[in-house]
Amino acid sequence: MRSILFTLLLLITITSVSAQEKIAEFTTTRYSIMGQVMKIETEFELYKDSLIVRQIDKHLVKSFKKKGLPLSTTYVHPFIKEENALGVQYTFRNDTEDFLIITEIKGSNPLVSIKNKDTFTNKVMEQLYFSL
Repeated sequence: MRSILFTLLLLITITSVSAQEKIAEFTTTRYSIMGQVMKIETEFELYKDSLIVRQIDKHLVKSFKKKGLPLSTTYVHPFIKEENALGVQYTFRNDTEDFLIITEIKGSNPLVSIKNKDTFTNKVMEQLYFSL
């Protein structure tokens, strides 16, 4: 019985680790939405099939905890790697979402652009995370 339980636990661990191949991890210090730029620290973990956005700015963390909001958001999408002369980027696009994650760019820091389209009004909201 123990060997079956151990084998099952080992199989679950190996499966979850192999599915979570981390591509990049970085922190940004600026956040822009609707033309407003704010100094907010955000941590990103990019995996082959997901992006985790974690709030680490001490003021936001305090506010989120007080309101009972989660500190991280996970976007589950298959990101496509694209390489060009400027660097490496990962993208995902569908009818309502557009992700651009630049992990390596010559002469600059990583950045993340997330665009969401409201299906009722067709307005697009863009969130841009970057560092100076």
